[in-house]
Amino acid sequence: LIATKRARPEQILALTFTEKAAAEMESRVDVLVPYGLVGATIATFNAFCDRLVREHAVELGLTSQLRVESQAEILVFLRERLFQLGLRRYLPLGNPDAHLRALYGVFDRARNEDVSPAQYLAFAQSLAAAAGEDPEKLDRAQAEVEKARAYGHFLDMLFAAGRVDFGSQISLALRLLRERAHLRREYQERFRWILVDEFQDTNHVQFELIRMLAGPARNVTVVGDDDQSIYRFRGAKVENLID
Repeated sequence: LIATKRARPEQILALTFTEKAAAEMESRVDVLVPYGLVGATIATFNAFCDRLVREHAVELGLTSQLRVESQAEILVFLRERLFQLGLRRYLPLGNPDAHLRALYGVFDRARNEDVSPAQYLAFAQSLAAAAGEDPEKLDRAQAEVEKARAYGHFLDMLFAAGRVDFGSQISLALRLLRERAHLRREYQERFRWILVDEFQDTNHVQFELIRMLAGPARNVTVVGDDDQSIYRFRGAKVENLID
């Protein structure tokens, strides 16, 4: 695209999943382009979204000095604030680590599926309303209501402390593009060509992010291999590649 002058480097956004892959993409482009790689954005999903959120943190009511935490650090964060999650049924009585890891898995899957705390709670309350007098259905509904409320408390505490995890980086970037039309238009006009590597590993929220960035032009090229799908446990959907 650059060498044939169909696109200026700054109009290109290329996304992949690992720092190693991004570095390899950069080095290949650097060799192929006459004057070397200048201006094109080649990054991992997380690095791109982190930059987007930090640059426009004020639009989300956040500090730009966000601290990115690993899963281990998030579990420590949750353990220190265990009694602020509003748990009764799911309050661990013994060693809370495994318990909190499972609960965090629920939160992470909800974000990967683009489900907000408000949407989760509405779903849980609809279960309760439909349960009637059925004790099993009522029990399941009460469990979902508690998890939905804990999910909301978790995000509130995380952002109030100026921290994000890897899932938050992408969900916040998507929220930013959805809620701020002027920014959405700015990025759609900036990136006229969107290229995505290893597309079989995208989850729903990453898929929606690409749709939002592409806008009406839908000028997207993706590369993927359904035989190499390795992140299904993290919400990856090979169906995104097919769709």
